[in-house]
Amino acid sequence: MAYEPDQNKDKLNRPFVAPKVDEALAAVDKRPSDTGADALAMDELGALRAEVARMKESALEVASASRRLASSGSAAIREDLEDRIKAKPLAAVAIAAALGYVWGMTR
Repeated sequence: MAYEPDQNKDKLNRPFVAPKVDEALAAVDKRPSDTGADALAMDELGALRAEVARMKESALEVASASRRLASSGSAAIREDLEDRIKAKPLAAVAIAAALGYVWGMTR
C-alpha cells in the first residue's frame, strides 16, 4: 500500500516525492491490523495534510523568489535605459517624438 516513486522515469515526468507522507504511510502499513479502518484513514489524512502544508510553504518560497527576481530584472532594464538616455539624450528625444507621431497618427 505504500507509495514508491518510479525511479526509471525522467525528472520532468516523475510525480512529486513526498518523504513525510511516504514515512507516515509506511508506519501505518507496519501497524497491526487490529486498528480500525477509520484510524488508518485518519492517519493517512493527517500525513497528507502535513505534506500539503509543506508543499504550500515551498510554493510560497518559490513565488517570493520569483517576485524578487522579476523586480531585480526590471530594475536592471530601467537602469540600462536610463544610462542609454543619459549617453545620447538627443537620440532618445528623436525616438520618443517619432513614437509619439506614429501613435498620434493611429488614433
